[in-house]
Amino acid sequence: SIICGLVYSILFGEFLVALFVFFAGVIGSTADSLLGAVFENRGKLDKMQVNFIGTLCGTLLVFLVQVLT
Repeated sequence: SIICGLVYSILFGEFLVALFVFFAGVIGSTADSLLGAVFENRGKLDKMQVNFIGTLCGTLLVFLVQVLT
């Protein structure tokens, strides 16, 4: 996510958007790890569900930050 954010920032000069991309990636991967450790290992969710929810968490966070600012 940091590489995508940096490339976007360099190409388009919008640092704030690059920061949003970075934080979305960090939140998404953290949520994925936590959900995998708690639910996937216990057989309550499969890998695809964990990946989807992790991605959704990062996306929703950035959406909420943009709506509130």
